[in-house]
Amino acid sequence: MNFFAVFHVVSVIVAVIGGFILTAVPVSWTMHDPVYVRWELFGCGLFTLVCGVIGCYATRKH
Repeated sequence: MNFFAVFHVVSVIVAVIGGFILTAVPVSWTMHDPVYVRWELFGCGLFTLVCGVIGCYATRKH
């Protein structure tokens, strides 16, 4: 198991977590959470998703 394979798997997991956080944004909206909570969820989810996707792209088959 080389470093790139491990990093690729971690990146996929991170991207999935980011996707789950983004799906929590509409839920937060229906719960009438404060606006900053929605933006934090959105920013956090987007950042996590982007990091995961970049990690996947960077560690694809060399």
